[in-house]
Amino acid sequence: MALELFNQMLGSVPDFQQGAVIAVVMLIPSIASVGLMALLERYAIRYNKTAPIELPRGRVRDGVCMGASALVLGGILALFAVIFIVPFVEMWPFRPSVTLDHVAAIFTDAELFSTLTNSIAVAVATAVLGCILAYAAALVVASSNLPRAAKHAVDAISSVINTVPGMVLGIAFLFAFSGTSLQGTFAILVLCNVVHYFATPHQMMKDALTKMNASWETTARLMGDSWVKTILRVVTPNAWPTILQVFGY
Repeated sequence: MALELFNQMLGSVPDFQQGAVIAVVMLIPSIASVGLMALLERYAIRYNKTAPIELPRGRVRDGVCMGASALVLGGILALFAVIFIVPFVEMWPFRPSVTLDHVAAIFTDAELFSTLTNSIAVAVATAVLGCILAYAAALVVASSNLPRAAKHAVDAISSVINTVPGMVLGIAFLFAFSGTSLQGTFAILVLCNVVHYFATPHQMMKDALTKMNASWETTARLMGDSWVKTILRVVTPNAWPTILQVFGY
C-alpha cells in the first residue's frame, strides 16, 4: 500500500484524491494499535529491585543465537552498504562502472558547507525539541495524576502519528502552512520531523518511566517534595540514559 501511495502521489500522473483515500485506509490499523497499547499497559512491570542474572553456558544455544543475530545484522548492514557503493558507480544499477565524478561534484559544490551546517542545525533543533516533547508526554502518561482519558489521548495521538506515511505528512504540512510565516523556514522542517518521529521516542520514555520503582515517588511525596521537584530530583536522574537515547534518536 505504501508503494501504491507513492505511485499515486509522485507518479507520472499524480492523483491526490486517490492518494488521500489510500492514506486514510493506511490509518485504520492505528485504531487497533491504540486498543492494543492500552491492553499491554496492564502487564507493565515495575522493578522493585534489580539483580544481575548469569546465563548458563550453552554452546548450541549460543551458536544458534549468534548465527541468527549475524543474519539480521548482515541484512541491516547490506542496506547501508548500498549507500556507500552508489556514489562510486556511474549510474546505479544500469551502468555499474566505477567513477569518482559524483564525489568530485559534491566536494566542488559551492553550497556544500551551507547544506551541511543547515542539516546539522535542523537535526540539533529537532533533537532538543523532540526530546523535550517526548519526555513531557511520557510524564503525562506514566507519572501524572491527570484523568485516564487525557493519558489515553496522548497515547492515541502517538499511535496515529506512527502510522502516518512521511509523504502524506509532508503534503499535509505543505497544504496547511502554505502562505503562513512558517513557509520556507527551518521551523517547519523541525516541526515536521518532530511530529513524524514522535511515536518511538515517546514509547521509549514511557516504557522507562513505567518500569521505575513506584516507591521512589511515594517516598519523595512523604518527604514533602512537590511533583515538579520529584521529577527533577528523582525521576529525571534515573531516566537519564533513556533521555540520551531519545536525544540520539
